[in-house]
Amino acid sequence: MAILIIFLIYLLQSQSDRLSQMPDHLLQMIIKEYPKSELVQCSYDKPRQNLPSSFIQGDFNGDSKTDFAAIVKINAPAPNCYCFVFISTDSQYVMKVLTEPYMYCSPNKRLSLDKKGSKKYDYGTDSETTLINDAFTIYLEVCNTYIYENADFRILHSCD
Repeated sequence: MAILIIFLIYLLQSQSDRLSQMPDHLLQMIIKEYPKSELVQCSYDKPRQNLPSSFIQGDFNGDSKTDFAAIVKINAPAPNCYCFVFISTDSQYVMKVLTEPYMYCSPNKRLSLDKKGSKKYDYGTDSETTLINDAFTIYLEVCNTYIYENADFRILHSCD
């Protein structure tokens, strides 16, 4: 019975509580540079593991430390969405801001973690890639998988 109650409390958490798993100092890095910004409230943000959402964590650079990615809406000068990625280094995080052709804001825009060792098909090059580190996919009308290589991200066009 106690397990059921704990599970029900977890299911009823507010979206902001779930998104607050992102460390506050990383959110403050975004706000410092982009004062009129907010995490996108994705319609897929659900309190279940392995579902796409607007915030994920993984090890994108293979250093065994947690890296983060979040879809952020910047409200000035005009509303637009970007993917902010925080790559761990020895003692801090490096913030990277990614854009892509389909980065307009939508409650259906979401992120999904692709685990190290997974196979991803690249429709752009008509070839398959095995991930050597965690990666992430941004979904909307098209899917782009971001793979961290040589201190930058390479894009795979991973679905039609």
